[in-house]
Amino acid sequence: MTVPNKIVDDCQDLLYHYTDPNGFIGIVRNRKLWASSAFYMNDSSEFAEAREGKLNKLLRAHNDVQQQERDTKNPWECSTNRRLKHLQYVFRDIKADHLLVSSFSEAGDILSQWRGYGNNGYGYAIGFRRKDLIFPGFRMVRCIYKEEEKDPVRATILNTCREVGEQEKTDANERILANIEALNNAVANALALKHEGFSEEREWRLVGHSTDSCPLKFRTRKNRVVCYCELPLPPITRIFLGPCQDCDAEQVARKACESLLGYIPPIKPSQIPYRI
Repeated sequence: MTVPNKIVDDCQDLLYHYTDPNGFIGIVRNRKLWASSAFYMNDSSEFAEAREGKLNKLLRAHNDVQQQERDTKNPWECSTNRRLKHLQYVFRDIKADHLLVSSFSEAGDILSQWRGYGNNGYGYAIGFRRKDLIFPGFRMVRCIYKEEEKDPVRATILNTCREVGEQEKTDANERILANIEALNNAVANALALKHEGFSEEREWRLVGHSTDSCPLKFRTRKNRVVCYCELPLPPITRIFLGPCQDCDAEQVARKACESLLGYIPPIKPSQIPYRI
């Protein structure tokens, strides 16, 4: 059985999840995608950029901060140190809340992704329509690589935390709800920031937290215990085979999809002449 025409005909705006053979079989057998802790991603230092060191740069991006400190009578505005401390407090709490991420790329056949996430060319790139990657408690964000595009995002994070501070004036229940929403937005914005050296990846990130329908689970990875949650598998629209896959890989992938999914999406070998 081939993939439904509805899926074949709508292959625009696809995002690809790169994985190794074990990951591919696990995804199609269990019909689940994993969103794992952001603190154990291959490039987790990128989150530290937004969470720690670059917070100072974010604050300095506002040229009027010193003037505000002199002119305003609002105690929240009066202390840059207080704002920085509060911002660090907010992002410190993110770790306790088990921030979860699943990564995708606009490119389904790109060497850097095969090397980094596709088992060095022996993996799979599984394509989904972006509009199908919608889950409760999660938000999809497009990564930002250019420094000049990051400053407005940092400013948005700062403004979010200022707004959180302003909620101190409201009813406790209202404040809690407002802070949760503001924190979710700040988290998603922070995780959109990546080093420019990764720009070829053209990455998108599904960012969120566990929910009642997707409870937190735990697994081991490289001598660590990692938290994750399982998300229901959307329809697969296309699969690319890694450039190092052998000549039988396409037929095996077709049989696996037909047996485990009940349909066969378009499956294409990589066009990259890469061998190891």
